Amino acid sequence: MFAVLILCLVAAVYSQDPLPCTSPPMWEARELRIDRQENFEEYRRIAYDETNQRERLRDEVDINNTRSYYDILVLWKEKKVYAVDLKTKKCNVTATDRPFRPRGVHPDAKIAGEFVIGPPSIPNEHITIEMFTANYTDGCESYILEYLLCHNIKMEYL
Repeated sequence: MFAVLILCLVAAVYSQDPLPCTSPPMWEARELRIDRQENFEEYRRIAYDETNQRERLRDEVDINNTRSYYDILVLWKEKKVYAVDLKTKKCNVTATDRPFRPRGVHPDAKIAGEFVIGPPSIPNEHITIEMFTANYTDGCESYILEYLLCHNIKMEYL
């Protein structure tokens, strides 16, 4: 009887899928995007506010060894983008038809894998990473998250 109870408990534990954590609604980060084929590099500082649906981006764009600098404010609720070219001091105000997409983990995301970077046997010398995927009506997203603090390390739109 005791063995059956243990087997039932083990089965219950292994049958559960881990739920995604909740990402912070406000954060700042640095982002790097590179396309070697197009000779394109973008260094970006992001200030993100999910609660008020807005983002501020400070971009340094290098295309074919020509650098441009931009300060961009995206107000998703108002569907407006304010972009200032910091070289020419020209401000462009445009409308955006893209919907606001939270950068945190989608509530319906499913775990796709987990891995550890660093030696797990040494305290404070490793980090546990979880990968989640979620489907949207306009495509699929893949997330790679740091487990303890639930911060995005990488997001891909497929």
